[in-house]
Amino acid sequence: MKSLDAKLRSEKGTAQCCRLRETGWIPGVLYGGKGENVEVSLNAKQLLLAVRKGLAKFELTGEVSGNVVLKSVQYDGLGSEVLHVDLLRA
Repeated sequence: MKSLDAKLRSEKGTAQCCRLRETGWIPGVLYGGKGENVEVSLNAKQLLLAVRKGLAKFELTGEVSGNVVLKSVQYDGLGSEVLHVDLLRA
């Protein structure tokens, strides 16, 4: 299981997410389980390497922790850059 750095995300909106991506983090949402939905940001480099390898199960470390499954990935119009991810608690 691949480990990903994750932190809580308090900013919402398009402009804030664009700024987040410029700093090397990808916005996402953590769903499911008995907990509330949590807005997170994931280390872009770690996530891209894992997605390219076809991995779908991850362990989050950092401000947000736990085992998750990749639910969906949103790409830009050319399909080259990850814009957003949805994660499910495992």
